Amino acid sequence: MSSSIRVRLELIVWLLIAGVFYGLTFRFSDTTGVTFEWGPAAWPRAALIIMAVVAVANYLTHRPVGAAASERQGGARSGQEIVNLIGLFAIPLVYIWLLPRIGFYIATLIFLPVYMRYLGERRWKLIAGVTLLLFALVNLVFTHIFYAGLPTGNWPGFYEASSWFVTLIR
Repeated sequence: MSSSIRVRLELIVWLLIAGVFYGLTFRFSDTTGVTFEWGPAAWPRAALIIMAVVAVANYLTHRPVGAAASERQGGARSGQEIVNLIGLFAIPLVYIWLLPRIGFYIATLIFLPVYMRYLGERRWKLIAGVTLLLFALVNLVFTHIFYAGLPTGNWPGFYEASSWFVTLIR
C-alpha cells in the first residue's frame, strides 16, 4: 500500500469514527438534571473535535508531497501493512469497548503500554514513565479538577479492583 493511500485511509477512518461518535452525543439529555453549564455532551464533543483536528494535523504532517506523492512504493499491498493499519484502529476501539466493562483504571494501565509498544516504542522505562504520567494526569484532571468519576467497570472482579484503587488514591 502506498504511503499516500495509507495516510488518506487513516484520515478517513479517524474522521468517520469521530463523526459517528459525535452524532451519538445528540442522544445525551442536555436539559434534565444538568449540573454542568453546557450539558453532558460537551466533554465528549470537545474530545471528538480534538480527535478530528489531530487526525487532520497527522494527515498534513505525514502526507507525501511533490515527487514522493506520485511515486508508488512497491505497487502491491503488503499483508503486514494492512494488519498494521487494522491494529492502529482496532486497539483503541477495543479499549473503548472495554472501558465501561473493566473500568478506566485497569483498561488504561493495559492500553497505554500496549499501544505504545504497537506503535514501535521498545524502551520499557519510557513506556512505564509515559503510562504512569498520563494515568496520573488524567486522574488528577478528572477527579480533582472536574470532580468527575471515571468508569470503574461492571465485570466481576474489575469493579472491586477499581473501587479499591479509587479508595487508595483519595
